[in-house]
Amino acid sequence: MVLRISRLACLVAYAAIVQMALISGASAELRVTDDYIALVFEAEDGDSRAERWVLMNSSTPEQENDPDANHSDGASGGAYIEMLPDMRVTHDDEFGPPTAIWHEPGDGPEVHYTMNFPEAGRYYVHIRAYSTGTEDNGIHVGINDTWPDSGKKMQFCTAGLEWQWSGRQRDSGGAGACGADKTIWITVEEPGEQTFMITPREDGFEADRVMLIKDLSNNTRICSPTGSDDVTCVNGSLENIDDVVDMAVSSTIDQTQVELGASVVVSIVVRNNDGYDRASNVMLSVAEGVGTLWNAVGISEGCAVDGSAITCDLGTVYPSSPGDEGDIEFEFTLESLRSGELEIPVSIDTSSVDGSQNNDDANKSVDVTDDGSTLSALSLQLADTNLAWISDVETRVVAIASNSGPGDATDVVLSISVPAGLTMSTLPTECTGNTEIQCSYETIAVDSQISLDFGITPAAAGLYSVSVGAKASNLNGEAAASSIIVSVEDADGGDTGADAGGDGTGSETDGSTDSSTEPSAPVANRSSTGAMLWCTLMLLALALYMRQIHLSRVGRMELVRLAVGRNSS
Repeated sequence: MVLRISRLACLVAYAAIVQMALISGASAELRVTDDYIALVFEAEDGDSRAERWVLMNSSTPEQENDPDANHSDGASGGAYIEMLPDMRVTHDDEFGPPTAIWHEPGDGPEVHYTMNFPEAGRYYVHIRAYSTGTEDNGIHVGINDTWPDSGKKMQFCTAGLEWQWSGRQRDSGGAGACGADKTIWITVEEPGEQTFMITPREDGFEADRVMLIKDLSNNTRICSPTGSDDVTCVNGSLENIDDVVDMAVSSTIDQTQVELGASVVVSIVVRNNDGYDRASNVMLSVAEGVGTLWNAVGISEGCAVDGSAITCDLGTVYPSSPGDEGDIEFEFTLESLRSGELEIPVSIDTSSVDGSQNNDDANKSVDVTDDGSTLSALSLQLADTNLAWISDVETRVVAIASNSGPGDATDVVLSISVPAGLTMSTLPTECTGNTEIQCSYETIAVDSQISLDFGITPAAAGLYSVSVGAKASNLNGEAAASSIIVSVEDADGGDTGADAGGDGTGSETDGSTDSSTEPSAPVANRSSTGAMLWCTLMLLALALYMRQIHLSRVGRMELVRLAVGRNSS
C-alpha cells in the first residue's frame, strides 16, 4: 500500500509539473488517477507522417479522391487525419491502385508519435475514429518499429455513428468480426521515450484522437474513453489474455441403424470457446477405422484420409462468437464395411494450451446389420491345463479361439487376465502386457482356430483364477470368454497356511509319537529330503578329513624345525 501511494504521489507530482509532455512537434497529455495512467494526444500531432495521411480541418479544400464529407466539425480540436486517396468505398470496389487494404502492417503509410512513458507495462489502445462503411474501419498500431499481434486489425463497427472510440481487435473475444473491447494493446518494456505508431488496414480511415491507458486497479476497474476527451471507470475485471484456449468438438449422425453397405452422414462442429485467445496448429481427426470399418465416400474440403482416419488441418482457430456464430462446420459421408456396433470417434488437438480438455472428443455408434453372412462366431477354451500348480514353477496354459462362421472373424483380439501372485513368464510374440495381456490378429477364417501358448509362474501357494476372452469387429453376439481356477502348493510340499499343531490352534503337540498324527509328506518329497541329508553329512566328513590332513602337516613341519635347531646348536 505504501509503495502504491508513493508511486502515485510521484506520478501526480510529475503530471503537475509537466501537464503537456512535449515531443518532436507533437504533445501528449499525461493523466494519473488511482485507477489508471493515460497518455492522451491528437492523431494529427505526430512527429512524422506519411503523405497519404492528409490533415483535415474546416479550411481543407474538397479532396478529389475522398468520397466522404469533411468531418472536422465534430473532431476534437476541429482537426483530424484521413488516409487518402480513398479508392475503395464499398465491398464491390476494386483494390486500387494505389493500395487500398493492408491485411498485415509494415508496408502501409505510417504516423509516428514519440513520447515519454512514465511506467513500463501494458497500455490499452483507444482511437477515436469516423467510419462511414465496412471498407474504411480498420487500422493497425505498434511500438518502436514492431507490430505485435495485439496491435493488429483494430476494428470499428461504428458506421453512421459519427466519431466513436474503439479498442477492439477484429474477430477477438468471441464477439464476431467486431471483436471484444480492450483487445488492442502495446507493451512498453521500460519507462522513458518510446515511439507509438499507426498504419492503416484500409484506406479512407479517419483518426481524431488517441488514448493509451494503463490499468492501476489490479484489474478491479475497467477504464475507457467517453465523449471526446474524458475517461470513465466502472467496477469489473477483464479476462486475462493468457494464451490458454478452450477447443471443443461435437458430432451428430443422420441415423443410428443401417444395413451393411449403407452410408451414414456425420456432421461435426469445431469451436474455440475461449473469450480472447486464438488456438494454433489445430487438427481434427475423424472416424478411426477408415479402410477396415468405414469407406470415406464424402469428405469436407481441406480434409484427407491419413492412414486409417480422416484428418483436417485447421491451422489457427480464432475465438468463436456466442451462439453459433464463428462455428467451423464439417460433413462427412461414411459407408459401412463391417456389420455390428461400429463407432465413429472424433477428436480435436492443438499445440496451444487447452484449458478444458473434456470437450476435445466426441463419439457416435452405428448398429450395422446384414443377413448374417458376414458375421463371425467365436468360441474359446483352455486346453492341456493342469489345475494343480507348484509355486515358483512355470505352468503351460494353452488358449484356443475358434471361429464357426459363417463369416471370417476380423480384427480379432484375444485377452488373458491374471491376478496378483501370478506372473506371465512366457508370452507369445503376438501379445503385449503384464497382468492384462492382449493378442491381436487380423482374421480367423471360417472353421479355423488360433492357439496361444502362455507360461505362468505362481509366486505363492493359494487359489487363483485365470480368465481369457476373444472378440472381433464383426462378432455375432457377445465376446467369447472362459476361465479356470487353479490350486498352487508350496514347492517344498508344506501346507498352505494351516497351523502345524494337531488341533489347529497353534499350541504345542502332546509329544505323542503315533505316526497317524503326523502329516504324511509325498514320497518324492521325503526322498529329496534324505538325499539332501546324505549330501550334507558327506560334505561335513570331507571337511573334517581335510582339516586332519592340514593339522598333521603342520605337526610334521614343527618336528623338522625343532630337529634343525638342535643340530645347529
